[in-house]
Amino acid sequence: MYRVLVIDTPRSDYLEGLDVERRVLANQAEVELCRVRDESAIDGRLERADFIISWYFVGLSARSFARMGNCRGVVRAAVGYDNIDIDAAADRGIPVANVPDYGTEEVADHAIGLLLALVRNFAGTDQASRRGEWDWRAIGPVRRLRGMRLGLVGFGRIGTAMAQRARAFGMEVVFFDPFVPDGIDRAVGVGRSETLDELLSSCPVISLHVPSSQLTRRMIGARQLAKMPPDGILINTARGDIVDQAALMDHLKANPSFRAGLDVVEGEPHVAAPLSESRQVILTAHSAFYADESLVEMRRKSAETVGRLSRGEPVRTIVNSAQIKPFRGR
Repeated sequence: MYRVLVIDTPRSDYLEGLDVERRVLANQAEVELCRVRDESAIDGRLERADFIISWYFVGLSARSFARMGNCRGVVRAAVGYDNIDIDAAADRGIPVANVPDYGTEEVADHAIGLLLALVRNFAGTDQASRRGEWDWRAIGPVRRLRGMRLGLVGFGRIGTAMAQRARAFGMEVVFFDPFVPDGIDRAVGVGRSETLDELLSSCPVISLHVPSSQLTRRMIGARQLAKMPPDGILINTARGDIVDQAALMDHLKANPSFRAGLDVVEGEPHVAAPLSESRQVILTAHSAFYADESLVEMRRKSAETVGRLSRGEPVRTIVNSAQIKPFRGR
């Protein structure tokens, strides 16, 4: 029997029973839930854990990895792993894996939902209708979706799924992603921009689908926003720090027709007043990943990854350079 520590925050209620994890790892592991606000509050359980499943945004820094005398692997129960120091883990010989394929459909669906809501001005029309203004003209200016050009920043799993949905609406799809091999654009049937500036200046709608990293943090700032048309639309279902929030708030104020659909913001769950009060913005509380089925899928795949790590089996989702070492007891 090996020990699996599942780390989550006190404000989460996803994992009350750990029934999914215990079912997957039946007769193999002792699974324990640790609810803390940050890593400094994790007691001696870090030292005892053989494997860790990391939920939400409780960080695991070099300081935490230095305490992990028994740990054989960490699984981030999410796509993004920016809260984990993967290099410090590698230095300790601890492989870190994520779950990149859960919730792909949900996030792409959510991004399309934000696009439709902003193009069709659902929020404004709903408010006008409730005020008794039952008049189609209350929707304001609306462009036809068919033929509209959608720019995707990032063309991984979710970006590709977003492209397929947008093409079904008859949109023209173009992406910018320097890490995607040549020819993928032709295989999928979309266009490709060679630079971010080219994409921003040529697309009225931009949707972000990149992880948070040193390369992507604040990649959408004042200069980039100025490239977009004054009535453009920005959608972010990726990470809040990809967008310079102060620059976005200034841009919204200077461009009353510009709109944004934000599932994620810097400093969440706190939302700065200019964003929370703006009628140009739709906020959806980091819910793009959510469906009852996707949560179960994420928990199951996280536990299955722990099982493969424990047996020394290949894991395709390792995100650092550490080698897998099968658990052979303490």
